[in-house]
Amino acid sequence: MNKTLQTTPYFLVVISCAVFLTGCFFRPSLPTPEELAEKVGQLTVEGGYSASRSYQIDSIRETWRHDGQAIGISMLAPKAPGVYPLIIYLPGLGKSADGGLLWRETWAKADNLN
Repeated sequence: MNKTLQTTPYFLVVISCAVFLTGCFFRPSLPTPEELAEKVGQLTVEGGYSASRSYQIDSIRETWRHDGQAIGISMLAPKAPGVYPLIIYLPGLGKSADGGLLWRETWAKADNLN
């Protein structure tokens, strides 16, 4: 009887871990092609991302060196003085510093701090 009392907490821990880990294997189902098409149509009609105001931006392109390697850096910032959020965009491996230019320009021009 004493042996069962000692193994019971361990058994409960193992069962609890197994129950929690099964949650990692389930994910939501992917949308159907029709649902995706409807979502794209809705975004197109609504105009997608829209900012309350659009600023003029400055663009700086530099090459930094780290461990003998050249790293292309591209920085965009609104020209108007003010406090803005910092957005760091890291392009995928093998992409240049100009990757995602449309996104980065849109974010730099936007004013959604209201």
